[in-house]
Amino acid sequence: MSLVLDPAEELAFATHFLTQVGVKSRRFKQTYEPSPSELSTPLPSASRPFVLRDAGPTNTSTTVTLTIKPLKSAAFSISATTALTPIGDLKARIARESGIPVVAQRLVFAGKGLVDSKTLQDYEIADGATLHLMRKPGMKEEPAAVAEKKPETRAERLKRVGGGSAIWKELRTVLKAHAGEDADAVFNEFVKSYHGLCGPLTAAQREALQKAETQSS
Repeated sequence: MSLVLDPAEELAFATHFLTQVGVKSRRFKQTYEPSPSELSTPLPSASRPFVLRDAGPTNTSTTVTLTIKPLKSAAFSISATTALTPIGDLKARIARESGIPVVAQRLVFAGKGLVDSKTLQDYEIADGATLHLMRKPGMKEEPAAVAEKKPETRAERLKRVGGGSAIWKELRTVLKAHAGEDADAVFNEFVKSYHGLCGPLTAAQREALQKAETQSS
């Protein structure tokens, strides 16, 4: 009598058998060494989703000069020390030239917007290329920085006050009331000391002081 197995049952039996064999542990002797064939398992060939290209010899140390063309102002040139200069660094230089903040800049080359973290080489931007500069929508110009006024020094204050006749007139009045006949001599000595406190004087400053002192008499 011959035994005929159904194909589905035969497949189920084979799968069950192989599963049971696969889960069983395998013991090796302490002196076991695998054969070279077991160690050199061939690896599958790599699958690449893109084609590698040979970029060829690239000189990244050459200075790259670019033309920046804003929408509403004249074009200007700017240089990058290397083709590996990040776009973000390039925008910082453009900000100093154009006054447009880095966050408000949008650079376009060959119809593509440039990302700050990438380099000129990533976009194949070569020497002499033109980049179009646009302002991002909704970004306003930053107000011009107001220069901080430095505090006036003592010498500067003395020069400014001494340039007016009011202080000298008041001084003469006080000296006449207290010094009598010696008022002029005391006044002249005070003037010498005052000039010394003013520090170095230009010809114009000295003339202004002398004129104010004369008008007070």
